[in-house]
Amino acid sequence: MKKKLIALLLSLTIAAAGLVGGTIAYLTDTDSDVNVMTLGNVEIDQKENGKSENGFENGTDLYPIYLPVDKTDWREANGVVKKTVTVENTGKSDAYVRTWFAFEAGNLTWDEFEEYILLDLNKGEKSPWVWAWDKTRTYEIKNEKGEAGNYYIAVAVLKEKLEKGQTTDPSLIQLAMAPEADSTVMEAFGELYRVLVFSQAMQTMNFEDVGAAKALAIGFADEAVTDDAIGVNHPWEKGFEQNYPVTADTWDGTADTSWYNDTDTEFMIMTAEQLAGFSKLVDEGKTFEGKTVKLGKDIDLYAVDADGERISFNPIGYGYNTVFKGTFDGQDYTIKNLYQNGWALGLDYSTEGGGLFASVVDATIKNLTIDNAEIVMECIDMGTVVGYSYGNCTYENITVKNSVIANYNRYTGGVVGEVNGTQTFKNVDVIDSTVSALWGTYDAACGGIIGGKWGDANITMEDCDVSAKLDVFNDACSNYMYYNYRLCGMLIGMSEEVTDGTATASYLTAKNCTVTYGDWANYTYCEFEANGQGSYNDPDEWKHSRVQEGYATGGVDPNHTHDTDESHEVLLVFDQLFGGDKGVKGGTAHTGVTVVYNNK
Repeated sequence: MKKKLIALLLSLTIAAAGLVGGTIAYLTDTDSDVNVMTLGNVEIDQKENGKSENGFENGTDLYPIYLPVDKTDWREANGVVKKTVTVENTGKSDAYVRTWFAFEAGNLTWDEFEEYILLDLNKGEKSPWVWAWDKTRTYEIKNEKGEAGNYYIAVAVLKEKLEKGQTTDPSLIQLAMAPEADSTVMEAFGELYRVLVFSQAMQTMNFEDVGAAKALAIGFADEAVTDDAIGVNHPWEKGFEQNYPVTADTWDGTADTSWYNDTDTEFMIMTAEQLAGFSKLVDEGKTFEGKTVKLGKDIDLYAVDADGERISFNPIGYGYNTVFKGTFDGQDYTIKNLYQNGWALGLDYSTEGGGLFASVVDATIKNLTIDNAEIVMECIDMGTVVGYSYGNCTYENITVKNSVIANYNRYTGGVVGEVNGTQTFKNVDVIDSTVSALWGTYDAACGGIIGGKWGDANITMEDCDVSAKLDVFNDACSNYMYYNYRLCGMLIGMSEEVTDGTATASYLTAKNCTVTYGDWANYTYCEFEANGQGSYNDPDEWKHSRVQEGYATGGVDPNHTHDTDESHEVLLVFDQLFGGDKGVKGGTAHTGVTVVYNNK
């Protein structure tokens, strides 16, 4: 039986810069003294068969070896595959080094694996490496196609420090398939056999030996690593694709629900069609209460129809009553190119939600990045992640980036549109994105994280960063006479709480949060009042009203008038964490929130 070996070499350097020495420069006769200190760095180069990149040669044949009658050691047999793994210290500092190995196990027990997969490891009393295995179980790791496989994991730790410029002896030397392997053994691995390798290094400075380095709690050890340590620290615990980039699964516009059943409590979504099927299932009334849905790889939702028009992804859920109540774990994967057009989807005004999820109740959404989303709707509460969020909900380890979400006359949030109940946001970032109001809207409450609060709410934000743009400038309509941005804030749009004429949020507990304003925060335009005489269609009769105190600069006479086609701009500074309402000033500060002004 002849099979091919694909051994994928994954090399990662964990660099920890440390102070390795210092020299004080000679003092001069000027008033300036210069102190110069040399900084060290940690850099390694993992090599296989002497090669730095992709050293494992894909396509190498692996088949049961033949041991000639005059040989007794399998290492001398025909068919042994040379795989020497070394690590070179290419940095400026001495380093402690370890190399992780994941050997595909198929469905073999440990005893069977040890019998049929022959590994020439550099180990023993005279070896510079100490090896540890977890022989008690296999670990599920995804391959380059996103398919899960079973692997036995080992770690080789260098006993002594690796000096700068030096290269280790090999940790793995060669491997082979035992001559006793039959077709059953071959079938346990499928068409390809995989070996994953991952090297790490850390500084030696300030740590006397490998044992002392253990204090950093990253698994370096001067003795065999325990099974528990391997299980906690191995580099593939979040999936193979984390270290081997693969193309995101793309969407053909259809929905696949075949992955679902009523008995399981955990599901893995591996395709865009399955994600669309998830939406279909929730729309049909399956709340997933008590169940967990995980992403197994990146998903790309870009799709076009036969006419070349973008296909909108239907929100997961419907509105107030058709909701998601489970846990959605993105497992640090990304959903890209989420596109929703409210008119194309035929969503009902004021009854449905927009975003990846339309509505959630008592749900958890975590470990997810949404990249390059585009969501445009009218009169529908919407957020990039969730439209309505009620009950006890948690949002954790979420990033929204490179996205645009725009609405008319409803709550609109960079993460969630409307909230009610206990809402927790931990490590949630909204960056390089825009939350916007449409067409002269007069009450679109736009928020960097939350569009607005409705009713009672208890909100926690911890380690959240917002540097998105709130594009909420709006001509003041003649019959409303106030600026749309008064309803908007970098954390919460409509706060529904006013203290002494200023929007506040005593219901919000914030810790270690940062809001960054860009130069977009200075809006300019003229406000006008018609008094029954002027309109947008009759610029000759525009008469300008006084801009509310504190929101205009520049010494412009607020009672000036315009001739035909004459324009004038009044500077309006946006500086709000929370928005209020007509006649209410925005809240500009809150305990636990650091404000950074990059527009000054």
